[in-house]
Parts: sequence; C-alpha cells; structure tokens
Amino acid sequence: MALNKGYSFISAVQMNKIHPDTFDVPPVEERHNLNPGDHAKLIFKPRKEGMTERMWVRVFKRLREGVYEGVLDNEPLYELRDVLQCDDVVYFRPDHVADITRKK
Repeated sequence: MALNKGYSFISAVQMNKIHPDTFDVPPVEERHNLNPGDHAKLIFKPRKEGMTERMWVRVFKRLREGVYEGVLDNEPLYELRDVLQCDDVVYFRPDHVADITRKK
C-alpha cells in the first residue's frame, strides 16, 4: 500500500476525547463498516506547517481490517493543494473518520 505523501490525518477519535462536548464522531460500528460509495469526512494535515482541512473522501474499497482506500471528493483550499487534488487516492483508518454520508 502506498503511503499518503505530503499530508497525514488527525484522528477524529482523539479530537472527540479532547473535546467531547464539541467534537462528535460517528459510532465505532459505523466507522468500521464503510462500504464502496459511502463518503467519509477526514481531517487532513499538511506535513509541513499549514492549515488543516476537513474534506470528503469517497470510499472505494476496504483493503483489510481497519484500512480503507478512497478518492478525495473535494479540492483543497490551502497548503494541501500543493500535494493533493480532487480524485487523488487516499488511505485511511476508521479512527480518522469525523463524519459519514451513506451511499443512497
């Protein structure tokens, strides 16, 4: 599996632990059972200094337990636009998921 280059993710689960009254995350069962076509909102952080961005990723497939492959469904607005574009492939884990919209 290729690594995400130029960025990392902030754990939504950790953010929820730090800010339980203001930062909600989907239930663990939902984060661990994403299906192709679902969208997951992730918090992207540039490896260099810069602003984090919350962006949607369309789930493509589950590679193995706890690892998803998806494609970015947003255009980055800030520093991340130098390393990431809409339709780029990204790899993430359930703890990175801050929100979910299910395929209709």
